[in-house]
Amino acid sequence: MAVLSIFSPMIQRRQFAKLMGITGLSYLSTGFTGPKLSSLRPQTKDAVTTLPGIRSSVFLEYGQQIHPDGSKFGFNNDYLAVFPTKSGYGLWVNHEYPIPKLQPFSGTQKEIIQKQKATIGGSYVEIQKKSGVWQPNVSKNNFQVTANSSITFAGNIKVKGSSNAKGTLANCSGGKTPWGNFLTCEENYSPFYGEGVHISKTKTIWKSHKKNKDYKWNQDPQSPAEHYGWVVEVNPKTKQAKKLTSLGRFAHEGATVAQTKDGRCVVYMGDDTINECIYKFVSSQKNSLEHGELFVADLENGKWLSLDLTKSKILQKHFANQLDVHTYTRKAAKLVGGTPTHRPEGIAVSPHDQSVLVALTNNTPAGVKHGLILKIEEKNHQHDADTFKSSTFLQGGKATGFSHPDNIVFDPNGNLWFTTDISGSDMKKKSYRDFGNNSLFIVPKNQLTPYRVAVAPNEAEFCSPCFIEDGKKMLLSVQHPGEKSKPNKYTSHWPHGSNSIPKPAVVLLEGPLLERLSHKKR
Repeated sequence: MAVLSIFSPMIQRRQFAKLMGITGLSYLSTGFTGPKLSSLRPQTKDAVTTLPGIRSSVFLEYGQQIHPDGSKFGFNNDYLAVFPTKSGYGLWVNHEYPIPKLQPFSGTQKEIIQKQKATIGGSYVEIQKKSGVWQPNVSKNNFQVTANSSITFAGNIKVKGSSNAKGTLANCSGGKTPWGNFLTCEENYSPFYGEGVHISKTKTIWKSHKKNKDYKWNQDPQSPAEHYGWVVEVNPKTKQAKKLTSLGRFAHEGATVAQTKDGRCVVYMGDDTINECIYKFVSSQKNSLEHGELFVADLENGKWLSLDLTKSKILQKHFANQLDVHTYTRKAAKLVGGTPTHRPEGIAVSPHDQSVLVALTNNTPAGVKHGLILKIEEKNHQHDADTFKSSTFLQGGKATGFSHPDNIVFDPNGNLWFTTDISGSDMKKKSYRDFGNNSLFIVPKNQLTPYRVAVAPNEAEFCSPCFIEDGKKMLLSVQHPGEKSKPNKYTSHWPHGSNSIPKPAVVLLEGPLLERLSHKKR
């Protein structure tokens, strides 16, 4: 069982540095000002603070009406993605988890749970430019997929005896398909319904989670834990959703799609938990993610290890069928030798050389307090290759000015943008005080210097930079401001100030500096 590696809690720093190709920070430019761009200093203001030349405005907030029937925008918005429409864009937004103290619902416990469930999942919202101003449109075309929705498992597959799951939840990051569908990913599902543990070919058990008592969702009624932790494909035209078992089940941060030369899709994914793995799925058919092969990364040897039951004697020994392998992916990955890592989160494919960048947020038990951005270079730059090289693209810490990298994306002009996610409790610790509130950074193309462009409100994180108008403007999620609040004692009052309850929202960033940086002229 090859799970002990230099990525494990017993990591040795020198070994890690050697594997990652780190010989010191001399290859990085550590200055924060240059002839063309300056960097914001760390901030602790309860506001969205931006560099001069970039302005922010609240675009879409929790509780705002999005449909003529009165349906409202959900809570804790995370992943953002757009596809062009005839009149503007169709915007998909994930809603990750409730915070009961910031959602003071009334009613019986059962009624409160149903109200919470209605705010989690994802929203599709049309956005249009009216009188020169971008704004969400209250439209009958808008819809939501929530924790109350009935969602089928793709390909008529039955999981724990059912071809349907009750809802989607813990929706963190995601992806887009070339055929115009959105991918929303179920991440930290166990606080809602616990976890299913694979014991043998004939035995699985349910394990509770310490937060089950906080949400109490497992009382209404208990849904199988195995119904969650999947990638969900949403068709904005038909408003239908399906759970893709072929991409495995774990704490999916996102699902970043690339393509092979013959047009098949490759999906890169991270399991956002300490000492879990990086995966990729290679489809066997064009315009479909229902069939293909799932692999886990062996970072020590630069190999993609197949999780195909027919190709592995050790998987055949432990699992009855391929669905079980996909349902208990973590166990299968460790059995074949997948490398434990430091919380793999955001993933982006470089438009310059097709390398794959992975944000490894942190792993304090392993001595990795500030995280790093890992670079994976597939053999011959082919996304369906069996082997790769890995190295560190950027190391977090005081020298580079960032800690806990999370979502990463390239803008239309080829610059890299990333957000950070230092937890509200960690911000108070000495190791993280110098970084201030969570921030948005840019790494200009052909450089290795991150510049802080914007800073989030108290205890919030920025999520999923999303560009419109070829990079002239950016949509950005502000998630869980004031998450450490106590009832009637709030640590944030963003976005409305005064004594208001803090609300998650999507903000619009625009201005001459942003346009100069991100806009790709055609």
